[in-house]
Amino acid sequence: MSAEKMEEVLQTFQSNILAGVDERLETIRNGLGFEALTSQTAHLLNDLADEANEAVPVYGQGKYPAFVYAVEDSDTKKFWHVPSSFIFPKVNCYKGWKFWILGMPNHQEIAPDGTERAHPIMPFRFFDPKLMPKSAKSAFQINWLPIFSIMDRAVADCEIEPKLSSHDVDQMFAEGTDILKTRASYYFENNKHHLWTVSTWSKKVSASFIKKCGNEQDKLALPPPKNNLHLRERSPARHRNGER
Repeated sequence: MSAEKMEEVLQTFQSNILAGVDERLETIRNGLGFEALTSQTAHLLNDLADEANEAVPVYGQGKYPAFVYAVEDSDTKKFWHVPSSFIFPKVNCYKGWKFWILGMPNHQEIAPDGTERAHPIMPFRFFDPKLMPKSAKSAFQINWLPIFSIMDRAVADCEIEPKLSSHDVDQMFAEGTDILKTRASYYFENNKHHLWTVSTWSKKVSASFIKKCGNEQDKLALPPPKNNLHLRERSPARHRNGER
């Protein structure tokens, strides 16, 4: 067999192998409903399922395998969006926005055999408080949701790609900041606002804080209280106790 013919045979063989791998991955995607399943994600999901002895859900648009934890003194498993010991980073609004949009793609965990492996954390904008350990749930609802639920409107209708350029993230942040200015313009007069942590911003965009410190424009931009009329008609006392 000539060298040219041998090269042709090898190329054909390689093409068939790659086609088989692609077909297998496509079968897994279709069978489990993943929008995008990389080989790394597939391996992690397989390992997690073996460790849990059951199928493991995938969150964040079908791209991020859950973190699995056994309930003490039970065979029940919990599937969370974050590790059980997860602590939200203490960062300014700009860095927090990166976590909100990109998550923690380089997050590592210790596997049961003691080795370190990659287990990315999804973009924080996909977090569901019901699928988080108690301490993380509280921190997310109090320190992260208030500020970024406002800024997220800049990307609410966008399909965000997993690999965004720094320019894209900065552009989204600028658009989110413009929305924020319509709700809390007073605070941008402070020259150090860019140093404030995410939790500080979340406190300052609360309705009570804006009523106290905001300008007239900010106060007029406040959304109406939810269900006030309904609650007042049913039980005035309960309404007073439930005010935020």
